Amino acid sequence: LGAHIAIYKREAPPRRGFWIVCCLFLEQRHNRPSSGSKKEIPLNTILYKDYLKEIISVFKKAGIRTSIFVDADVKMIEGALATGTDRIELYTESYAKNFFVNKEKAIAPFIIAAKKANELGLGINAGHDLSLQNLNYFAKNVEGLLEVSIGHALISDSLYFGLENTIQLYLRELKPHPSR
Repeated sequence: LGAHIAIYKREAPPRRGFWIVCCLFLEQRHNRPSSGSKKEIPLNTILYKDYLKEIISVFKKAGIRTSIFVDADVKMIEGALATGTDRIELYTESYAKNFFVNKEKAIAPFIIAAKKANELGLGINAGHDLSLQNLNYFAKNVEGLLEVSIGHALISDSLYFGLENTIQLYLRELKPHPSR
């Protein structure tokens, strides 16, 4: 089990100051001695329910917001609710891989997953392979999306556009575009 721990600074009311959030995921290390690479994989919230409940309660007692990295699967989202997590983070690799083939088909399971998460009162984050090319369509179609995790694409784009410009480009993609 791995975790992303992030510290955010917020200047706007009602919660000024810093807060900590945690996203839980499984980490699969590849057995290649020279690479040292790893891959984050979504959690099975049903199989690991008891463990997740235990670890999430520890984070929550410390005031840390939690999210669980899950596939766009209604059963996994229902399982996430049973763990006590605050949010889910939808694993978007399948969306990104299929976006240019058939974006309507690629987004469909995420629309269903978001609807279930919203019904259950879970916050929705998303991440993995989101980019300038597919982010706006995702954000426009996934109701209740609160945060996106973009790392590799943002850093890669910043090599061409500069970091400050790249951040502004991504923020622009998160705003609704009437023509798209």
